[in-house]
Amino acid sequence: MIKKGSIKNKLMAIFTIAIVIISVGFITESISSLNAISKSFIDRTSVFAYKTKEKEVKNYVSLAYKTMENYYSRTSKEKIQKEVENYLQEQTEYLFSILNSEYEANKDLLTKEELQNRLKSIIRASKFGKAGYFFGYDNKGTSVVHGSNQSYEGKNLIHIKDKNGVYIVKNIVKAGTSSKGEGFVTYHWEKPGYKELQLKVTFVKTFKPYGWILVTGSYVNDVSEKIKQEALAAISKMGYGQNGYFWVNDSKHIVKAHGKDPSIVGKNMIDFKDKKGIYIYREIVNIANKNKEGGILNYHWSKLNEKGVHKKISYVKKFEPWDLIIGTGVYADDIEQEVLIMEEETSKDVSSKIVTFIIMLVLMLIVILFIILIVMNKIIFKPLNRFQDGLLNFFKYVNKEQDDIDLLKVESNDEIGNMTSLINDNISKTKAITDQDDTLIDNVKEIVNHVGNGFLDKRITSSTNNESLEELKSLLNTMLDNLNGLVGNNINALSDVLEKYANRDFTYKIDKSNSGKIGVDIVNMNRMITKILQDNQKDGLSLQTRSNELTTNVQILNENANSQAVSLEETAASIEEITSNIRQTSEKAQVMLDISTQTQKSSSMGKDLATKTATSMDEINETVVNINEAITVIDQIAFQTNILSLNAAVEAATAGESGKGFAVVAQEVRNLASRSAEAAKEIKALVEMATVRANEGKEVSSAMIEGFNELENNISETSNLIDDVSNAAKEQSTGISQISDAVNQLDKFTQQNAAVADKTNSIAMETNNIAIDIVDNVNKNKFDN
Repeated sequence: MIKKGSIKNKLMAIFTIAIVIISVGFITESISSLNAISKSFIDRTSVFAYKTKEKEVKNYVSLAYKTMENYYSRTSKEKIQKEVENYLQEQTEYLFSILNSEYEANKDLLTKEELQNRLKSIIRASKFGKAGYFFGYDNKGTSVVHGSNQSYEGKNLIHIKDKNGVYIVKNIVKAGTSSKGEGFVTYHWEKPGYKELQLKVTFVKTFKPYGWILVTGSYVNDVSEKIKQEALAAISKMGYGQNGYFWVNDSKHIVKAHGKDPSIVGKNMIDFKDKKGIYIYREIVNIANKNKEGGILNYHWSKLNEKGVHKKISYVKKFEPWDLIIGTGVYADDIEQEVLIMEEETSKDVSSKIVTFIIMLVLMLIVILFIILIVMNKIIFKPLNRFQDGLLNFFKYVNKEQDDIDLLKVESNDEIGNMTSLINDNISKTKAITDQDDTLIDNVKEIVNHVGNGFLDKRITSSTNNESLEELKSLLNTMLDNLNGLVGNNINALSDVLEKYANRDFTYKIDKSNSGKIGVDIVNMNRMITKILQDNQKDGLSLQTRSNELTTNVQILNENANSQAVSLEETAASIEEITSNIRQTSEKAQVMLDISTQTQKSSSMGKDLATKTATSMDEINETVVNINEAITVIDQIAFQTNILSLNAAVEAATAGESGKGFAVVAQEVRNLASRSAEAAKEIKALVEMATVRANEGKEVSSAMIEGFNELENNISETSNLIDDVSNAAKEQSTGISQISDAVNQLDKFTQQNAAVADKTNSIAMETNNIAIDIVDNVNKNKFDN
């Protein structure tokens, strides 16, 4: 149907099909791009959320790790030894205050031996901590009292040495008999449960009334282990959020602390698996040993009051000095739920936008096709129709199918207008020549009829620009001049030859010898007509050849115009794709600007929280001061209770058998007072540690506030940069759109040129047909050559 349709229908069909194909491709690409962009955004959001969760658990583990480091910093040999020394000195001073009080109260009431025995019983009964006790020597190295093994009493131990050759008792005596009367002595001694001798620190002080060198000591590793257990207890009590907790295990898969399930503390979890078959603690140890900075572990775990298993993100990090691995984890359900909701909302938005876009595109296509139809009808179809009608009228006029012709109307300055002007020039020239020829021929007919009636007095007077007819006119006039008064003997021959000529047979010849001047003129006329026919034949063949060349060139021009149109369509499509990419870049920059704004709000919120944290730290410090005051009161009460229990013990001893029960009660009261004093000391140490941590927390909060201020400034600068990028992308999109409009306009003109070339090809073919008709008409005449 396209082959049989008009150029108008063909062009409209081509335009419609091209626009529909481009639109379908554009819609398909747009849908694909929207889906790809939404999927990419969701994937990036999901990855960012997971990264945030991973960073969150890493920060929590870092906090617990820092806590363990703080505890471990107290386990250096110098610090432990100093802590032990202070502790031992404090316990010794406490004992000496009791001994001095007893001595002053009873030195005048009891004999020396009774008082010494009383004081020795007090020394033997004095305990502290889990296994702390006192013992003493005289200045010769003989044991006078021992709170753990009374079998040593009365023995001289001056020559006892440890594994390094240190004389233990000799150094104790030396410290006790120094000018200060006190000092510290370190050595290695046996400890239950250990194969090797352990370092022990002792504090020595002389009880001057009797010259007793009293000693008490403690193993260094007891303090280190105690600090380690304190660290584990502190971490197991740490928490965050609604149900966040920490756990600690060693490289042998044994759980050392657990903030959620204390029942597994001390158990070996090497064969423990999650619901998906992952050996959790094996993976924990493997990750922590491979990476000093720690690493992420993903596994599945059950939730409280919920069915099934849920993905959990954990971070583990090894504390090398104690071979402990600290870990914590969070559930990833919230992230997956947010991603699912985002996917559903994005899918709905994309579907809605696609439907809207398709409707708008269809409406735009209808409007564009309508505008194209109007424009093409005005600048192409109507001029072509007028040009076709004018050209057909011109050929009808040339072929004598009509008597008159008007000039074509020129309304444009394009190829159609140029061809119309060219046709008008030819119409004017042809019309003038035709009018002259018709006038001359009419004049010839008149003269011939006149001659046919026997009159030779008239001549042909009309003129024409046709050289052949003008020459024919001259010959006829000359012939008439010769016939005038001419007598010829061969009139029949002249009539026969003229009859032949009338039947288009110009090959017939007459004998000039007996035909007179008329015969000679007829011969000359024959030659002239033959020459005219030969010229017409030659011109027709030449016109036919040129017409064929014109048809070939027009076909090449048509093919080139179509190729150029295709190239311009591809260029327009590429520019449209670039425009889409720039538009997408602008939209992404706007999304980045929104994210930056949200981040700035989060930073401001973080700064407010850090400020509140610093305020809370100040309130904690105030509370700690009040707790210290309360502990001091408890310590004083314990001291007074101990003094009263000693007095009660002395009175019970004085009472004899009747006071034994009371003595037992007094001893228990004394033990309770000692434990209260020890507990007060431990609480005091914890409170001091809390004060240090509160101050450190306040410093961290201050640093966080400064960091958030700097983060706000950086986010503000980033937002400005993103805004600049967005504005630049919009300007680029505007420029590309202008280029696209120009290319589309050029493509429209190229399509018009192709249509004109196709029409010109048709005209050239018609011209070729006319040339063939001319040659055929000439060939109907018989003439020489």
